[in-house]
Amino acid sequence: MHRKGSTIGRLVMTAAVLVSASTAVGASPAAADAVDLSCTGSQTAAYSPGLTLTSRTVTASGSGSFSCPVSSDPTLTGGMFAIGPFAYTGTCGLTANSNATYTYTWNNGRTSTVQVGVYVYSTLGAVVATSTGPVIAGEFLGDTFAFTWTGTSPGLTDCLTTTGVTEYAGPITLTLTSP
Repeated sequence: MHRKGSTIGRLVMTAAVLVSASTAVGASPAAADAVDLSCTGSQTAAYSPGLTLTSRTVTASGSGSFSCPVSSDPTLTGGMFAIGPFAYTGTCGLTANSNATYTYTWNNGRTSTVQVGVYVYSTLGAVVATSTGPVIAGEFLGDTFAFTWTGTSPGLTDCLTTTGVTEYAGPITLTLTSP
């Protein structure tokens, strides 16, 4: 995944990178949105030095991949994204809201660029990131994008050490719906 945006936006997608499935709300009670794409997969975010309870500058990067059992495009069965590396000031106890632009690369060689609002919430040992917004370019132009990542750290108390949390990993869900 390639993203242009604020430092918090970068953090959001890395911690986010980047999280439980969100779905778009229909235009009216009588008309439900059509699911064009529904995917699940995993994402890993790495931090150097690790995140601690003390704010410090870290370099973050991440990547993810997913498979899409539901797709209105029979040539699309999965995809991937990469984030960073980029530097930001952060801690284990992050809560952030941001706007960002990301590009997802599909297995059929096409891409979708999304412009999303991102929310990140973390506690000791876990981080949840959600993002929603429109597809502004590429495949599924005009669809609503929803992404969720729940990342956990191998050591729940790593935030309390001087080394800190160096990696979060966990499942992602991604849904694209059209009105």
